[in-house]
Amino acid sequence: MQQIKCKRCEKIIDTQRRRGRVVFCGRACRTAWFFERSAPYVKKRKERNELRHVTATRSVLIVALNLLERGWEVYLPFDRVASDLVGFKDSRAVKFEVRTGRKNPDGAWNWPTRIGDEGKTYAVVALDHGNEVLYEPSIE
Repeated sequence: MQQIKCKRCEKIIDTQRRRGRVVFCGRACRTAWFFERSAPYVKKRKERNELRHVTATRSVLIVALNLLERGWEVYLPFDRVASDLVGFKDSRAVKFEVRTGRKNPDGAWNWPTRIGDEGKTYAVVALDHGNEVLYEPSIE
C-alpha cells in the first residue's frame, strides 16, 4: 500500500482506498483545487465579455453616425429586443441589425449570423478597416 499527499492540502492519503489515480483527499479539496486553478481564466473571460459589450455599442454608434451622414433619421431603441437601431428616410423605415465583422484582404466581408436572421438588414462594421460600414442588402 502506497501513501501519497493530497494535491491541495498535502494531507497523507491511502492510495488503496483511492485506487491510485485520485490525488485529492476528498471532494472539497478537489473542487477547491480546480476552482483555484481556473480562477485566472474566469477573470479573463469576464474581461473579454465586458469588452464585447463595449465593441457592440461602439459599432452601433458608428452605424448611427454613418446613417446620419447619409441623411437618415436614426433612432436608438430603449429595448434591444427588436433591433439595434431604426432608420427613416424618404418615408421608408428600416430596422438595422448591427454586427461587428471583418473585411478580408480580397475584399470579402465576414460577420456572425444567427438562426432566424434571414431577411434582416445588416449593418456590418469593420473596426480594423477604419470603421468601414457595409449594408446588406444595400440601403441605396
